[in-house]
Amino acid sequence: RNPASSNYYIIRANDTYGRQVLSFPYFVQTEDSIPPNIPVGLRGEIDTAGHVFLEWIPNPDLDLHGYKVFKSNFKDAEYIQIPGPILTTNKYVDTIDVENLTEKIYYKVQALDNRFNPSPFSSSLEIKKPDLISPASPVFIDISSDSTGISLKWQPSSSDDVDQHLLYRR
Repeated sequence: RNPASSNYYIIRANDTYGRQVLSFPYFVQTEDSIPPNIPVGLRGEIDTAGHVFLEWIPNPDLDLHGYKVFKSNFKDAEYIQIPGPILTTNKYVDTIDVENLTEKIYYKVQALDNRFNPSPFSSSLEIKKPDLISPASPVFIDISSDSTGISLKWQPSSSDDVDQHLLYRR
């Protein structure tokens, strides 16, 4: 049978007269350098309050201890471990600031076994933040008037998500 990762063992000796002698208990830990499987199926969403709901497929390893979650503001930048205890479920809720200029947030998950061997990172999950920031206003750069009318020149908004510019007169 397969031994557990750590166990106490006792040897029992029986003589021909039916007497038993037991050894002292001996603690044995099997070597475990094999990390758990990579977490898969990472998915998530963000609400307008900045709550990020993450979920992934539970890891099938029998010696799974838990998970660590990492995040980054940029896909190719370093991912930072989210502080806190090791997660024992395949769900996590994070809170982020949605009123900043980064449009997306990225997450990865790592599994740990009972010996704290880390799995490789999961695939990166890209989540688009809700767009709650108004575009930058256009700026007037020249105003002139003569007998034919008024001439207005402006620098358009520098925001990438501007759909149209409207000019009002009063």
